[in-house]
Amino acid sequence: MKEKLVRWKFYFDKDKEEQWLNEMAAKGWSMKSFLAGRYTFEQTQPGEYLYQVELLSRNVKEKAEYLHFLEHEMGVELVQEWGFWIFLRKKASEGAFELYTDAASKAEHCRKISHLFFAVAGLEFLVGLSEMLVWTTQEKSEFLLLAIILYALGLVFLRQGIRFQKKQKELEK
Repeated sequence: MKEKLVRWKFYFDKDKEEQWLNEMAAKGWSMKSFLAGRYTFEQTQPGEYLYQVELLSRNVKEKAEYLHFLEHEMGVELVQEWGFWIFLRKKASEGAFELYTDAASKAEHCRKISHLFFAVAGLEFLVGLSEMLVWTTQEKSEFLLLAIILYALGLVFLRQGIRFQKKQKELEK
């Protein structure tokens, strides 16, 4: 019987990522760590944990207070922190695990996520533009290729930002 499982996946959609993590946990594979698309799972009882993926505040004090609240007040375990994202889990035996229970808080969370995606998309487009400018002066194909890759990534992030912005507006209705 395996005790460890590694899966490579790249998610730009936190909802799909949460769904997949919860499906894996239901099969007895609970996430242990994450790094740049590499998920490591440990074998546990099927359905032992429920997972949530959360966008953290950039404010260090707010972040520390929030993590303390999650752990001590809600019984939530921080599995992994990666950039502004955190992976959380809670024992399923302790009941439902939902960080945002009302439409207003869900909408605010979607707003924060959309702003992050828009900022990253803007950065990708800006760096892509600089690569295009270098390509026009250097005429080396690697600069053009890099610009195309950056524009494609920018479109992926822009699409996700629009998706979460639409979700925010639906929740605000």
